[in-house]
Amino acid sequence: MAKRIGARERDVDELRLDRVAVKATVVKRTKLNQASLEDVDLTQAQWTGGSLRDARLSDLTCEAAHLDDISLKRARLRDVTFESARFDDVSLENIRISDATFADGALTNVSFAGARIDDATFAAATLRNVTLASSEIDDASFADGTWTNVTLEGVKVRDANARCAHWRDVDFAGATWDDVCAKDTRWTNVDLRGARFDDANVEGLVINGVDIGALLAAEKDETSS
Repeated sequence: MAKRIGARERDVDELRLDRVAVKATVVKRTKLNQASLEDVDLTQAQWTGGSLRDARLSDLTCEAAHLDDISLKRARLRDVTFESARFDDVSLENIRISDATFADGALTNVSFAGARIDDATFAAATLRNVTLASSEIDDASFADGTWTNVTLEGVKVRDANARCAHWRDVDFAGATWDDVCAKDTRWTNVDLRGARFDDANVEGLVINGVDIGALLAAEKDETSS
């Protein structure tokens, strides 16, 4: 039977937990602002309502967990696992994330606005109604993921693997991508007006049914002849 914490709203700010296993725990309307959680196992936990604002989370395992209506604004996450986890209506604005996995997860109505993300994987994850506006992302994997109605306005992405990802209804306005692998990706209903590609391998690139790679190759051959 799942454990229950915070059946009524509780405020336990600045809590410290170290080397604790609370698998399959149910947490409701609990505030852990400025808390410090280290080496905590929350596998299959269900957390509804409350916040972890300005919290410090490290060596945290939340595999197959469900976070609903939670705020982690300005939190710092290091070496955390959210593999196969579900995020619904979660605020991760201005968060700092280092060495984290959201692989195979499902994120809906989530904000990473202003986030700083380093060494993270969203491989095979499904994101819907998510914003990463004005965030900075280094050394990340989006491979095989599905991104729908996502805002990447002003985002800066460096050294990322987006191979075989599917992007639909995505806002890339003002975004900068540097050293990114987008091989075999699919882009649907995307506005690329004013976009610029420098030092790009466009072999096999097809836009609206037109093989851009072949056109550029033919133009290059004609110019050189």
